[in-house]
Amino acid sequence: LYAAVLDANAAGRRFWEREGFRAVLTTEPRRYGDRVHVAHRMERTL
Repeated sequence: LYAAVLDANAAGRRFWEREGFRAVLTTEPRRYGDRVHVAHRMERTL
């Protein structure tokens, strides 16, 4: 099972970690509109 969370969303990342997910991939910075984001792909085995 995968989820993605933006680097700027620390509370969201902590939520997924509490649910048993771990970061398996971090993207290069990408521009979305006028902001640049880094995303973390979170993974949990069912």
